[in-house]
Amino acid sequence: MDYIIGFGVIILFGLWYLDRALANLKKEQDAKLSSIQASIVNLQSDFDEKFGDDETSDD
Repeated sequence: MDYIIGFGVIILFGLWYLDRALANLKKEQDAKLSSIQASIVNLQSDFDEKFGDDETSDD
């Protein structure tokens, strides 16, 4: 009977460890996504500075 309890504890620890690992992976992916989004915004700003936003200047 004790081996069943021990096995259950091992399973619970494994699930907890997997949950923590997936949470850390999600944090890393969110950080990378934020970095990519910031890079895109910077590229758009640089493009607008270099070429201008001339959609309404056709006077």
